[in-house]
Amino acid sequence: MENQRLGYLEQLSKAAPAILYHYTSLEAFHKIVSTGTLWATDIRFMNDSTEFRLAFSTLKSRIRDLRAEASEERSTKLDRLNVALESVESVGAFVSCFSTKRDDLSQWRGYTPLGRGVCIGFTTAAIREAFDTTRPMSIARQRMATEGVSLLGEVMYLSSDPQSIFDDLIEFFCGQQEQSGSPFDWLKFAARTFLIAAPFYKNAHFAEECEWRLVGGRNPSTEKVANLNFRQGASTLIPYSEINLKERIPRFISEVIIGPSPNIALTLASAKMLLDHHELADVEVIKSAIPFRNW
Repeated sequence: MENQRLGYLEQLSKAAPAILYHYTSLEAFHKIVSTGTLWATDIRFMNDSTEFRLAFSTLKSRIRDLRAEASEERSTKLDRLNVALESVESVGAFVSCFSTKRDDLSQWRGYTPLGRGVCIGFTTAAIREAFDTTRPMSIARQRMATEGVSLLGEVMYLSSDPQSIFDDLIEFFCGQQEQSGSPFDWLKFAARTFLIAAPFYKNAHFAEECEWRLVGGRNPSTEKVANLNFRQGASTLIPYSEINLKERIPRFISEVIIGPSPNIALTLASAKMLLDHHELADVEVIKSAIPFRNW
């Protein structure tokens, strides 16, 4: 796949579409509009059971493969890198998920409750402004490992045999160990950098979602998560961080699509009333064009 041949930093530099879509429930739609905030969920609590761990296991597997044919000096560097990765693998990150797909049947089925689904078209500019993700990647590379900088980027889907996708990354960090004179400073940087990058990799079976993500994490100096809160899940409390979108760009929603519903006219009317009540009357509200009955 094309995006597998790109380095992860180049991938995160790609320009986002003007609108990114988020499929959710009427209840969540109400909360988002009423508060002007979006939730970023701890990635360890998301639906994909391989979330976050996939990128780490793939990179570590590649390190083992390279080590088998490496010199003693290079093996030492690879071992150091592997230990550094293991030191942050359990930390996790906080993620808000979007899609480039508008009014998509598979996402109505997968991410919205029966007859109560909403697809919110977020203005990408508002998402970027919320975490100041517009800075040049050259600056982001330097800061994301030390300040908990958040990034907005397209998800990369890994096949069952991604082969050498991380070779350039491995070469870069092994080379920096030589140049810096202090390998452990660079290893810490490598670990924290990959901690931010890892959530952008998913299993190839999810590729049809065409996902983009806003990814953040703990501040490395304090280990704190900004605006941390908790909600009840099916069997656990789920940690999440609140992202204020309306604070910087009041018109943070571009459009709203009401999913298949037995009461579509009433749902449209109430959604428009909600938006009007929160000074978002100019946001277009339409019904899904998909003739799907799920109730």
